Amino acid sequence: MLKRYLVLMFVGTFLLSATATATATATATAKGAEVKLNRVTSEDVADRVEIENLRRLYAKATDAIGRASPDSIAEGREIYERIFTPDVGIRTVGESPLTAASPAEWVDVVLKALKDYEGTQHLIGTQLVEFRGAEAVMQSYVNAWHQNEDGSTFVFIGTYHDKVRQTEKGWQIYDMTLTQEAGGMLQVNER
Repeated sequence: MLKRYLVLMFVGTFLLSATATATATATATAKGAEVKLNRVTSEDVADRVEIENLRRLYAKATDAIGRASPDSIAEGREIYERIFTPDVGIRTVGESPLTAASPAEWVDVVLKALKDYEGTQHLIGTQLVEFRGAEAVMQSYVNAWHQNEDGSTFVFIGTYHDKVRQTEKGWQIYDMTLTQEAGGMLQVNER
């Protein structure tokens, strides 16, 4: 038992030491120039969080608009105006594609699509962000639940493909494409 404990301590110490050495040598010199490997700054982390939050705010706004009351539509509109650039290009891909060229146009599209549901919930899953200079691209998985008046529930499984850039309001989406990966009626409840 003591021997096993000592081996585990040695392995653990070795791994910690190797990690510390790798971290300490993450800065290398190549032909006299400093090269940083796996550089992640607090600014990178803050930008990534802000970008990912755009899609979460989108889900909140979309569900608010779907409730179709004047107050909830206004709430959703306000969020869309914050997360999208004024000239955003928005499209869905599939059998009945939808498009919009501004946040206000997308409010109208979403309201028409969701107003007859009893309730919706847009759940954002995996998010991947890749920086490209002052811009970034993001993919976000979505599971969207749409309950009909008869109790049946339509589930939409898809991916948002976003292009974002820095503006005076912070990071904003300037291009959005929604693709459907799967979906259909999940359940029917008699009322």
